[in-house]
Amino acid sequence: GLKPGPEHHYLRCQSRRLPVSGTGHESHLQRSSVLHTPPKSCKFQRAPNAVEEGFFRDAVLKTGARLAQIEEQIQALKAERAQLRDRQRQNHSILSALRRLPPEILAEIFVGTLRPTDELEGDVSDMKTSPWVLTQVSSRWRNVSVSTPSLWCNISAIYGGSPGEFPEPRLEMVRTQVERTKWNLKIQFYPSESHDPARQVELFQFLASHSARWEQLDIHVAAALIPHLAQLRGSLPALRRLWIQYDAPDSEMEENPLDCFELASSLFDIGIENRSRFIPIRV
Repeated sequence: GLKPGPEHHYLRCQSRRLPVSGTGHESHLQRSSVLHTPPKSCKFQRAPNAVEEGFFRDAVLKTGARLAQIEEQIQALKAERAQLRDRQRQNHSILSALRRLPPEILAEIFVGTLRPTDELEGDVSDMKTSPWVLTQVSSRWRNVSVSTPSLWCNISAIYGGSPGEFPEPRLEMVRTQVERTKWNLKIQFYPSESHDPARQVELFQFLASHSARWEQLDIHVAAALIPHLAQLRGSLPALRRLWIQYDAPDSEMEENPLDCFELASSLFDIGIENRSRFIPIRV
């Protein structure tokens, strides 16, 4: 065996003592399998000499290359996993029982996704809410939802919060709803002084042009709307339920008495609210 002299230094690996430097023994060091794959328990507490430094630099390069190779394999496996998951979701979708439901049953399910009108807020014009979101899932869902009149007969124009806080009711969306339903309309119209009054009046006038189909009306009467209510007089044959919140100034009410519902012959349910005083309304 090799007997190291006093000039040798040692790399302690568990219970073994291996010479790592000294005259005439470098070749033995380089051939050592221990140095090519150092045990985890090795302790090295001094600065390496030239031979040792070369070994460790070589080990760093080889380990780095192997780590890069492993990382590349991991990324490839992750990409393959993502593809397999997408394929699995598609397969599950093809096997879904929803594909075998008759259109009539699917339409009933769609109607059940509508929120009650008393729970609506300022997000009714959001394409991510029902019924709009139902048209974006698949061509079959779109065909069923577009051909289901009861999905589109509830029209809510709620100008909630400050501008930009919620999507503002859009005339083109309301027009689409009216076109997609042959049923009588249930209108909810809440204007707001914080929004552009011209746009609100434009939307109300469009709805008023279909007032013969109004079955239910829940409206906040703002000052900007009062001059436009007169066109409703005598054109509400189907109106059955009416709820009015009237917050306009007294001067507006005196100049424009609220008598536009007087000739609504089908009206049998009416509610009126005013924060300041009683409002005389002829019906």
